[in-house]
Formats: sequence, C-alpha cells, structure tokens
Amino acid sequence: MTRDRPDLGIQLHIPQTGSAASTPRHVLLAEDDDDMRALLVRAFLREGYHVTECLHGVDLLVHLESFLCPQDISPEQWEDFDLIVSDIRMPGVTALEVIEGIQQYGGLPPIILITAFGDRDTHMRACELGTAAVFDKPFEFDDLLAKALELVPPQQPSKE
Repeated sequence: MTRDRPDLGIQLHIPQTGSAASTPRHVLLAEDDDDMRALLVRAFLREGYHVTECLHGVDLLVHLESFLCPQDISPEQWEDFDLIVSDIRMPGVTALEVIEGIQQYGGLPPIILITAFGDRDTHMRACELGTAAVFDKPFEFDDLLAKALELVPPQQPSKE
C-alpha cells in the first residue's frame, strides 16, 4: 500500500501482510469506560473488523501518530485505520480536541463519535469537524454498527 502525504513532501510505502481481500478492516476504538469499550469491541469483532482499543484521549493520539508524523514511523510501526470510533469526553483530551488538532493532516478515515453529553452545540461542532455521525448514549449498538458497515464494510476473507 502507498500513502501519499504531499503536505509533508513524502510518499510512504506500507508493507501489507497477506492479500488485501483477506485483511479485515481496522477500527480504532477510543472509550474510557471499560464495560462500554468491551461491548463495542465484541460487536465490531462479531462483524468481522479488527479492533485497536484506546483507553483515553491521549492513547487515541498515540495511535494516530501514523497520520500525524508518518516520517517518524518505521514501516513495522505503521498503523492504518479504516474507521475511528471514539467517545467524546475522555480523560486527557477530548475526541473533539483530537479531531480539531489532526484535521489539517487530511487522509483521516471516517469518524463516528459517541457521547453521554450530546447537546446541540456538541453535535454542531462534531459536524463542523467533518465527523460521519454522533451517537448519544444510550444508543442502539445495531444503529452504530449499521453506520460503521455503511461507511466501511468489513472485507471478507478470500476463498483461495
């Protein structure tokens, strides 16, 4: 896989393991509530996604380092995500602050936000930042998964 980063004047060559058809789509999931995160992980795994978990906003930033500083990442450390699902309010830094800070880098995957504090201003700000959807807690897991499937369908294993 090749990822162009003209803003940094570089082109990255990312080695892939296996065929593209056999690699599951990769979800970056940030949720500080352990129980909620475990439920979301199980739901995404059941649908055929690979999931990387983040415990808080700073952890989310660390996993997005591939997008932020690709010139500093060796090919073995490269993390490529097809979808980001994040709680908005987390310790350290909020998802809205993360998105606002990394928005300039471009090339980000679709972002779905979840929140227990979904007021009108939060929804408007998320929309302004280009998020694909915001789900207010409590939400139906099926609705969130349907949105994820719409944005990034899981890839089926090849039948070789």
